[in-house]
Order: sequence, then C-alpha cells, then structure tokens
Amino acid sequence: MSQQKKASKLIFVLLVVAFLWTPALAVAVPNYYPKDYDKIIDASRAEKGLYIYSNVSTDNWKPLLAVFNKLYPWINVKLLDLGGSEVLPRYIAESQTGTPTADFLVTQSAPGWARLLGENRLLRYPSPEIPHLPVWASRQETVYSFSADPAIMAWNTKIFPADMVPKGMADFAEKVQKKPDFFRGRLTSYNEGAFGGYSAFGFYKHHGEKFWNWLDIIGPMTRPGSSGGDQLEKMLSGEYMMSWNFSAINLASSTAKRAGNLIGWKYTEDGNPVLVRGMGITIKAANPNSAKLLLDLLLSQEGQVALSKGNMTVYRPDAADKIPEPTLHLAGLIKAIGEKNMIVVGWDPEYGDEAKFKALQARWRQAVFGKK
Repeated sequence: MSQQKKASKLIFVLLVVAFLWTPALAVAVPNYYPKDYDKIIDASRAEKGLYIYSNVSTDNWKPLLAVFNKLYPWINVKLLDLGGSEVLPRYIAESQTGTPTADFLVTQSAPGWARLLGENRLLRYPSPEIPHLPVWASRQETVYSFSADPAIMAWNTKIFPADMVPKGMADFAEKVQKKPDFFRGRLTSYNEGAFGGYSAFGFYKHHGEKFWNWLDIIGPMTRPGSSGGDQLEKMLSGEYMMSWNFSAINLASSTAKRAGNLIGWKYTEDGNPVLVRGMGITIKAANPNSAKLLLDLLLSQEGQVALSKGNMTVYRPDAADKIPEPTLHLAGLIKAIGEKNMIVVGWDPEYGDEAKFKALQARWRQAVFGKK
C-alpha cells in the first residue's frame, strides 16, 4: 500500500473516531445556551431513559415527544398518564419507601408543588430558557410552567341567545338577576375541585368580595360537573345552555370539533383565570440529565410550538406568531381582554395554602348549594 493511501486511511479512521467520541456536536442547541451544555447531552447517553408521571394525555404529548425523540433518539421515554390528584402523592410515597420513581412530573396542584418545594423533593435546575419566559413561568428555578390553561365561557349557540352572552362575571350576574327563571338549572361549571376551585380562587383574588356577591346570584342556577367532557356533552344535548367556567383545552376534543359552530365560546372580559400546570425534575431522578433536556425543550420556542400542536395552551412570548390557533397561546387571550384581566393562578404562595383553599371551597358550596 502506498504512503498516500495509508495516510488517507489513517485520516478516515481518525475522523470516524472523532465523530463517535463527540456525539453532542450533532445536536443543535440555541446559541444562548452555556458552552458546556454538551456535557448534559453526553451524560444523558449513559442514562437509562426517562420516566414521566403526568396528568396530560399521551395524545397531548405526542408532537412534543416527536421533536424530543428526533433530537435525542437514544433516550427512551416512558410516560405514565395519571389523574391530577395522583401524580405528586404517588411520587412522594415512592420516594419515601425507596421504590424506583419518576424522573419528571407534570400536573396542576398548587399545594402539592408548594409541599415538594418545602420538603426539598425537587431538583433545582436554572434552565437557560428562563430569560425568555414570563416571570410567573418559574418558581425558585425548580418548578416551571408546562402549560397555561385558560378558563372560558362556552355555550350552545342554538339555544343560548347571542344577546344574552355575558361580557364578564359582573354582567353575567346582572343578566341572571333580571331573568332567573330563564337561567335556573340550565347553567353548568366545574365543581369546587381542582380546576373549578382554583378558578374560583383566581376570581376571588382578582375581584375580592364582589365575586362572592355575583356567585350568590349565579351559583343557585348552576349544576356543576366534575369534568369538561360531561359539561360539553350536556351542553350539546341541550340539557345545559352554558358553562361559565370551562377549560379551553376541551375545545380541542373530538366532540367539540364535531360540534363545530354549535359551541360558542369567549374569554371572561373582567378577569379570566389561567391555571398554570406545573412541571419539575425529581430530586431522586435516576436520569436527571435526560430530564433537563426535556425541561429545556418544553421551555424553548421550538418546544412551545410543538406542545401547542398537542392542543396545550402555551405562553412563551416569542412563540406566539408561530402558533396560528389563538386559543393555544396566551397572546390570544391578552389581545382579546388585555393583560390586566389575565388572572394567573400559579405560584403565588396563597394558592398553595391548603387551609385557605378549603375555606374557599366551603364558601363556593354555600353560594351554589346554600350550604357549607
């Protein structure tokens, strides 16, 4: 073999070795990430996948995970879809007994996240995406906002007259007070559980005692339900005319899409709750580097766009013009009613006060059912 051929073969071998030993260079990350971010990527290759506990359905996750799998094909993601009340208690119970548990958590639970922060059960990780997020999108560089789910008013357009659609809660109470027989038993909302209870908490923090005055009028006309699907089905059947506290995520359901123009909806103009769904990396994560990569993607512009394709409402400002559906970015809400009327129900410590929440639930039951 000639010297030239030997040299060419040696160069080829060296290039192959260099490629194999620098895998992180194949992953493009934003130019504002730390220069040593490739260490997180490299470390994830030695981990055993990524285990997620979430109260978000697999279908909602699919577009985001498709992007994640394309970027990091060596990370095998296992997703466990749990009820909102199961995610954090399950993790706490497992971590206390030493049972293998999740690396990453997603759910709505203000008191639950407050407890995990107080008990140091979450990994503090200052994501490089923080400067590009609203102030309320993170807490102590530990709990972050996965999505921001607006409450809306929704109604059956065939049986609820357009001139009766309220502008906001004050206007709604006035309309009900004028025509109680028209509304009686034909309204619905979430009950005082998680979404309904925290929406009410947001209304109360925004309006003060006026909210309870309005709810004392609207509540007796309302037949609350535990799920958005139940409310939607009964509005479509004509059993209810309207839900005044309905999660916008239900508009993306197959039932709502089949209904088309039969369902009308709007934001509550004098104050619209937006419930923050939290996410965080567990302190005992077996695969912390893979979890960091997922968190950063979820907070990135690319990740927010992908998450919106899974019908989750996102919030990163510079993603708004890349998301055509207005219900899937908070910019649509802000444009419609103004930022001062967006009620963010998230990391305010008051929302994590379980005693205050239970007292609020009792007051809600008093307004709706006439009893505590």
